[in-house]
This record gives sequence, C-alpha cells and structure tokens, in this order.
Amino acid sequence: MARLIAAHRGASDSLPENTISALAAAVELGCDFVEFDVRATKDARLVLMHDATLDRTTDGHGPLAGKTLHEMRSLDAGAWLAEAHAGRKVPTLNETLAVLRETARFIVDFKETAPSLIEELVLSLRADDVLAKALVTAPHSEVLETLASRYPDVALAVPFAFAFPAAQPSAIDRFKPKLLLCRAADATNEAAAAARAAGIPLLATVPRDLDPDATRAQADELESRGVSGVLTARARMFLASGLRML
Repeated sequence: MARLIAAHRGASDSLPENTISALAAAVELGCDFVEFDVRATKDARLVLMHDATLDRTTDGHGPLAGKTLHEMRSLDAGAWLAEAHAGRKVPTLNETLAVLRETARFIVDFKETAPSLIEELVLSLRADDVLAKALVTAPHSEVLETLASRYPDVALAVPFAFAFPAAQPSAIDRFKPKLLLCRAADATNEAAAAARAAGIPLLATVPRDLDPDATRAQADELESRGVSGVLTARARMFLASGLRML
C-alpha cells in the first residue's frame, strides 16, 4: 500500500468534490494531505472549483468567470452527485482555510494565472496563518515560477514534468518543491528514482474512474516502483476511522 495518501478534491468518491463536506471527511479519515482546486469568480473572489465551467458540479451553467460570488451563492453544488447532498454550496477559499486551519496539511491546485490573483492567494494563506501546512501547485509553470521568485514563504508541490523537464537541467533548485506530483501513467521507475535522489516525495494521481480493486492494484504497483504515495478520490479505501489500515 502506498505510504502517503492525499484526498483528491476531498473524499470525493462519495461526497461532492471540492465542498466543505468532502474536505472535512478527508480530514476525519486521517489523510496526509487534502487536495482541492481554486478558481476566481467574475469579481475576483477565490472559490473551490475544478472545472472552468459550472455545468458538471453545480446546477449553474457557463463559465465560472462569468459569475459573481453573490451569484455563486445561489447555486447547488451537491445535487449533481446525489439528492442527499442537495443544498451544498461552492465554498470560498477563506471559508475552506477556516475549516482546515487546525487540521490536515493540504494542497491547493491553483488554476488562475493573473498576478493579482496569485497575490490574493498568498495573502489569504498568510492571513489565515496556514503557510506551515499549505502546499500550492498549478497546471501553469509560470504561476509556480512567480510563487518561487516572489513569495518564497509559500511551499510548492510541483508537477514532475516542470521540475525535471525533458532534455533540460533539473529545475529543483529554482522551484525548491516540498512535493512532486505526476499522473500514475507517468510515474515510471526512473521518475521515482529521480524524486528519491532529490529527496522529495512523489505523489501519483490515480484515475478517478478506476473501480476499487483497480485503484488498490495501481496503488500497490506505484509503491513497488518507489512512488511515495497516491492522490486519489478513494482515500477511504486506504484509511479508516482516522487510523491507517496497515
């Protein structure tokens, strides 16, 4: 079994992803990290949302960037998964930090690129006094470059491909990551060895559409390659009652 367990968008196998309920459940399970996604509304408020559009995980439609926070407050972010979760709301980053402040370590997957929004993220992390447990990652290398150069107090979780670009020198010294991330398909023996040589844990994201048996099998395979742990929607498979299942 993989050593580190990160809950992908919270305990999102059975709860609406990127909601307070999913994140709180991941904390209660005893995850090493709780991961969630952050985007900005039309009025530059940071909220939890993976997609750029509202259609998949709310009863709203169109781009998130076209809605104000006030408009977002009227949307249902739970009924899409099951009627039992109707009424869940899209939380703001600050609401989320208030819940996580005294609990688990967490990974913020920051989807925005504007310098003003990057600054807003950093100011929120500082104001809520969570820098000791927060890691920030991003799908855009320029965001991580900005954080590394301008906000060195923010710890980074860097995609392996950014830290070890093909046929180029390692960018480890530039990013100074505390964690490396990759897709399970890219978690080769060579990638795991490079992470170990750098002394940085490597987490591999397990596909969300795998069934429980396939998820466990892939986690075991990743561990055999030397990967430090998994980022998975099925965190509860590996943890129970806040205690690790050994």
